[in-house]
Amino acid sequence: MEKIELIEAIGGTIPLYVRYNVGCKIFGMSQREFEILADKAGAIHKVGKMNLVNTVVFNDFLQPYKLPPESKSRM
Repeated sequence: MEKIELIEAIGGTIPLYVRYNVGCKIFGMSQREFEILADKAGAIHKVGKMNLVNTVVFNDFLQPYKLPPESKSRM
């Protein structure tokens, strides 16, 4: 399932809390990388045996990594 299809499937907005397998698809990265970054961001909430990631905290953590508009990626 692609990122846009996933967001449409969950109602058109990104939920506040997501599991790892959903969050990695929303943010377009591997699940392992999502887990590592979510931990660094302090966005993980443990509920029983389930880990939930606060998408607002995670997104705020990613903002300093945003490239300026004139920069071009070397991909």
